[in-house]
Amino acid sequence: MNAYAERIEASDVLTRLNVAPSKFFLVTCHRAENVDNPTRLEKLLRGLALVADTYSEPMVVSPIRFS
Repeated sequence: MNAYAERIEASDVLTRLNVAPSKFFLVTCHRAENVDNPTRLEKLLRGLALVADTYSEPMVVSPIRFS
């Protein structure tokens, strides 16, 4: 992600998503064995919702892997 630091800093995505810097969870969800199985995907999303609720912070889920 360091290679994209300039673009990340210039981005307005936090404003568009209405989230504060460092006050959200970012999750990449892209592995076929997790997202191609409806039951597994539902369990994954329920678990993420539980974490978001527990910490009262929004969850941003991306289907893209950042490397």
